Amino acid sequence: MSTTEILDNLQDNARRLKLGLKLPDADPIPWPIIEQVQRNLAEFLDQPGVTMVAISRASGLEGQRPIGRWTLRSFLKYTCREDHPTGTLDRVVRRINGFMELMAQRESRRLPEGFVETKVAERMLLIIEKSTQLCSMAVIVGDSGRGKSLTVEAAKGIYPGTIALRISQSCRTPQGFTHALASALGFGWSGSSREAHYRVVRALAGTGRPIIIDEAHQLRIEALESVRDIYDETGCPIILVGTARITEMTDDQSFFAGQFASRIALRYDITEALRITGPDGPGPLHSVEEIRSLYHSSKVRLTSDGIDQLAKLANLPGLGGLRLCTRLVQVASAAAGGKPITAALIRQVLRTMQGHTYTRERFEAETTRPAVRLA
Repeated sequence: MSTTEILDNLQDNARRLKLGLKLPDADPIPWPIIEQVQRNLAEFLDQPGVTMVAISRASGLEGQRPIGRWTLRSFLKYTCREDHPTGTLDRVVRRINGFMELMAQRESRRLPEGFVETKVAERMLLIIEKSTQLCSMAVIVGDSGRGKSLTVEAAKGIYPGTIALRISQSCRTPQGFTHALASALGFGWSGSSREAHYRVVRALAGTGRPIIIDEAHQLRIEALESVRDIYDETGCPIILVGTARITEMTDDQSFFAGQFASRIALRYDITEALRITGPDGPGPLHSVEEIRSLYHSSKVRLTSDGIDQLAKLANLPGLGGLRLCTRLVQVASAAAGGKPITAALIRQVLRTMQGHTYTRERFEAETTRPAVRLA
């Protein structure tokens, strides 16, 4: 059973059993409460798929030190003593109760606002899921505006335990990346890079938690060595998401002589479909029906030719994709004054926003072919 499946199972059982008590702030914890925590843990362990190993692995979430199996077993066997020692026992009780409470309260499949499961998002989530199952590395590349970052955020809600890290200028270096990952695990930025690396490895080793690195193309080549080290030392699946430059950076003929490429089990080039022409091609990234579904739940109304126009624009590689369409609809909706948005209005807004010459050369010349509809 994968880590994702273990977490899903633990959360479902914990919510159903309504585990977790309100513990007193001061120690020692009264013995009747300790006994109740013991009973809750024993009941939890009676559920299908819940084992000491599963609890120990899952308790290492959010940068916490995992609860050892020996500790769990010893706690269940602990019997009442008139002067039960404070300190160690009380800390164990609070950790076990806190973990069960977290599992009971944790929400699953919490999706970000505005997320729509397009074909691209569906395929990305499948790559993330398979990479998690295989504990492998994966690469997802594509141009801007396809919803990559929003899908990464969605993956955090769909696959519990997922760590999502967005690369910015401050964490492009090996040191910056290591500290950013440590911070994502709750360790902060204190200590040396070497210490941060060891803390990250200790927290992640054996957990199988997916690590998704968004905007990975911004990493320096040297930082990719740190990514590879984290993968080798923890066994956690790592998914690199960004532009096509990632393919060049991880190519065995360029920088790493096969060291990186050999670890990548899955690759998804989002815009590959747009570069394949002819009757055997896989078709467009975004169909007319998909574009229609994106605005179906909103108050925006589009004419048939307006939807066709958006579908053509969405399928132009390197020119904004769905992000461009969303901005056009926002402006066109205000200009339409409650009336349906037409193709003519979209073109007018596009020329206003992008300029007549740029629009004519980059957009209008490329959108003369009919939009593709699903059969």
